[in-house]
Amino acid sequence: MFQFYFLSVLLNLMAGLILLYGRKQSDENTEDTEASGAEKKPVSGNGVLRKIFGSNAFFDDKLFRLVLGILSVCVGLIKLIRAVYGIPFFGDLIPAAAGLIGGAAILINYYAENNSSGLGLPAVLQKFFIDWQNYVGIACIAAAVLHFIFPKVLFL
Repeated sequence: MFQFYFLSVLLNLMAGLILLYGRKQSDENTEDTEASGAEKKPVSGNGVLRKIFGSNAFFDDKLFRLVLGILSVCVGLIKLIRAVYGIPFFGDLIPAAAGLIGGAAILINYYAENNSSGLGLPAVLQKFFIDWQNYVGIACIAAAVLHFIFPKVLFL
């Protein structure tokens, strides 16, 4: 199942880059308050990746993020069941876990941005998936790179 190997690497890398460099919920709030002032300063850094994955980019589209989150979770579940090399469940444990956690972070961010009912997230979900989304993004990128470089290693 080399298709799922490729999808796992690609989706983990994209999810990690979006979680690390994409627009965050707090960026939208500060951008709204800055838009009312005389000068509008860029909220994000001036790095190349920040410009690609930042505001008004293709990767900032809400529908794209929703589909990417759903696909990441689905591929993560399939990678738990069917490993490329090795035994099921333990063969690709780290990329599968990164796909599940990265996809869940993107889906929870999507829910938090589009929540109109006024119900907030539990504190644990808020802390792990929204406040620490940079760390989740770094873990997803690391899992994708390691899984690509070492495909036959157990747990990778």
